Amino acid sequence: MQELILAVNLPVLADGTVTYDGNVVLATRDKVITAIAEERVSRKKYDGHVTCAVREILQRNKLTLSDISAVSVVSFGQSMNGKSGLDGTLKQEIDSLFPGVEHIHAVTSHHSAHALSAVSQTDIQRALVIVADHTGNIIGERVDADVLENNAAEQVSYYLYENNDLILLAQDNTQPCDQGYGRFYGDITCYLGFDSYRESGKTMGLASFGNPTIFADYSPFIETPQGEVSALKDEPYSDDCTKDLKRWFKKQGLDIPERRRKGDVIRPFDMHLAAWAQDQLQKSIIRRAKALLEQHHIDALCVAGGVAMNSVMNRKLEEELGITVYVPPSPGDAGLALGAAAEYFWKKDHRVPKFDSSAYLGPVYTEDDITGSLRACENEFSIQRVSQPEQLAARFIAEGKIIGWFQDRSEFGPRALGNRSILASPTNSWTKEILNSQIKLREWFRPYAPVVLEEAADKYFDMLSPVPYMMKVAPVKTQAKVDMPACIHVDGTARLQTVSVASNKKFYQLIKTLGSLTGIPVVLNTSFNLAGMPIVESPDDAIECFRNAIGMDALFIGNYLLEKKQSL
Repeated sequence: MQELILAVNLPVLADGTVTYDGNVVLATRDKVITAIAEERVSRKKYDGHVTCAVREILQRNKLTLSDISAVSVVSFGQSMNGKSGLDGTLKQEIDSLFPGVEHIHAVTSHHSAHALSAVSQTDIQRALVIVADHTGNIIGERVDADVLENNAAEQVSYYLYENNDLILLAQDNTQPCDQGYGRFYGDITCYLGFDSYRESGKTMGLASFGNPTIFADYSPFIETPQGEVSALKDEPYSDDCTKDLKRWFKKQGLDIPERRRKGDVIRPFDMHLAAWAQDQLQKSIIRRAKALLEQHHIDALCVAGGVAMNSVMNRKLEEELGITVYVPPSPGDAGLALGAAAEYFWKKDHRVPKFDSSAYLGPVYTEDDITGSLRACENEFSIQRVSQPEQLAARFIAEGKIIGWFQDRSEFGPRALGNRSILASPTNSWTKEILNSQIKLREWFRPYAPVVLEEAADKYFDMLSPVPYMMKVAPVKTQAKVDMPACIHVDGTARLQTVSVASNKKFYQLIKTLGSLTGIPVVLNTSFNLAGMPIVESPDDAIECFRNAIGMDALFIGNYLLEKKQSL
């Protein structure tokens, strides 16, 4: 019988604060059985706990803790002790969650878990692995118990993966108060009036409207023989990025405007600052990657960590380096438990596991689960069973309807990839306005994603490689500008997803049918959630979202169609 383990990402700081993106994986040596983020179960966005996720995974798989042989734990901001196990509040949390589980494995490096999450999901045998995020674990001893950023910590790490080994080649921006890629981009995001580094995707979207050359003479990263060095530092660290950035620019001889307040109109300055940040990030990471690839004679690249969510950067890496860049389905902390699972088996027998490269790792919902949820709302909606939901859904979309699409297992990670999606026609530019005003309530500058059949992608996009997880953008061709205006960003790119029969047969069939009806095998896809809410997980979640989404015309759950009853 194969060893069964639980792996958890439990982000607990030294003072006991639980931060963001708790998630859990149930795995054997060769397979991820189930994976889910805490927020999907607790319904609290970015929830850092794991209690609900652990309970859900055990119940769905009809297991108890007595069936689990080990728990592998990764966190961040910890000065972890390796062989001596976990310390302090993190140990207390784990002991209370897993009473009776004798083997608790502590992942000593947050960044190595990110790296292993990438290489364990690809067939690549030798690669440079870049891990970049806001903060990993503390390097050495903690010197400041109150402010994490005043400690030496992982920010940007470079690994060589070969022969089932992961070798740390170099690290940049490790000193106290350094500004690595994640912290820099996060501070820019805050300066632009967004909530925190977790909204860095908004900065990426806004960047396309700006001109990076406005600040071309100012570089936050300096190339040295030892690597990329932070020019922009916070000494001592301050949570007030307004003062930090203004002070740095002032030293360069430029007095920049005050930070935009949340809700204020976006200024041309904000667009240019976002564009500059995006440009500087790309230039620096490309310089470093190119040097390491040449130095170590490597011809493959994996990227992980929160910065790897930057789909514009990932495309630029492919263009400039001339190689395929692999990005896992969930490269940030929301998928880190998978890396903790991989590390456990790697440390045990010195062989990196090779899990199936799939995003669809959530719990299985049975027909009984679905019908039970439908019975509870049968007086509220018109409900009918349909034999081929993908055929009918395609027809609805071709008619201009916006639908909720709930099928099979949920995606593990931040992207909706066709199992927990809101789908619409990309052919009408007004679709974006309806989604923004009635369902998603998103900012005007954020684009929506097209999903295209893999074999048709070259007709519409300048493809370098398939994009199954929506982790890269691609320039659009002339035909796409005509056929799918609702999905084209202002810079002439799209953050697309390619779908094959092998990756998602039902979603593939829906898009293929839509193509036969409209001549365009492309659908607009956005995550199945309302503003401020996690993506739906269960049938009940989907029904609740449909109930509150004014602009959503229909909901498909498995083989059932729900429509709102017309008011008299």
